[in-house]
Amino acid sequence: MIVWPLGCELILLSPAMFLLLRSRRGTSSGAELPPEAAEQGGSTSRSTAAVVFLSLSFVLMFLWPVAGNVKSAVVGFVSMANQFSSVIKSSKQIFVSTAFAAASTCLAMNVALAMSTSNTLTSGNRFLRQFSLVLLLPGLCGSLVLSLVLLAMFQLSWLRPFYETWLPMLLGQTFAVLPRAVAVVLLLQKFNDRASMHSANLLLASSQLQVRRRASAILWRINTSRWLLGGLVVAHWCFWDVTVASILRPVQLEPVITRLYNEMHYGRAEALMSLSTLAALAPVAMWFVLVILSFLKARFLSASVSEPR
Repeated sequence: MIVWPLGCELILLSPAMFLLLRSRRGTSSGAELPPEAAEQGGSTSRSTAAVVFLSLSFVLMFLWPVAGNVKSAVVGFVSMANQFSSVIKSSKQIFVSTAFAAASTCLAMNVALAMSTSNTLTSGNRFLRQFSLVLLLPGLCGSLVLSLVLLAMFQLSWLRPFYETWLPMLLGQTFAVLPRAVAVVLLLQKFNDRASMHSANLLLASSQLQVRRRASAILWRINTSRWLLGGLVVAHWCFWDVTVASILRPVQLEPVITRLYNEMHYGRAEALMSLSTLAALAPVAMWFVLVILSFLKARFLSASVSEPR
């Protein structure tokens, strides 16, 4: 049973292992190449490994599962379409999961951004470093430990009024993805092109509308779109965290992930496949809406800037 998963993992890890062995072979060899040749060779090998990695990932993570399950998904969609009550129920559950994922992502990304901009992770202030570790520790302990600790906390007398609300699940998802949100924020800030952003901001002061629109489009592409993509990754982690949802969800609300987890025991492959497809597409659809709205907002703000006299 582990042959196919292990084979897929080894194939996906092969580019990284190739680059690791190549770097070790390069450092162990006595001959030194000119800086230009070394940089060009490293760039070529990284580009080749990236193309191979992305191609294998696309085949193994998208084409293969879709080709193997498209028939079951179509049958499940037809069966779901014939039951209007099931469509309404599934839509509500997907909306609940999407709303919790969006709210938790906003909280986690904002906390991670505050931690990175204030340098609490690398600050010389011991209190700030310890405070940041306290915030990251629950998520680093894993979803199960985090959920059980929050469950015990909200059973205390002074927190019991919030036990059956949305607050435990929101806090659980936020703390669960906070360490990964910090990693995403630091990665986005690491590859931030400040010179291009400064130049685009200067172009926003132009008296020509076309120039301002192009500058806003450049700013949106190099800044806003990247943060939205990072938010989509964090939102997917929130959306599919079955441990937090199953332990901390309020009784009156049922996320779609808990329903999927429960129906896995009953062998309803077609219905499960169709519902899983809709659930997987929901965060992406919300992301596309945010992308379009943010782009239109950037164009509107650039057009509304008053021309200098």
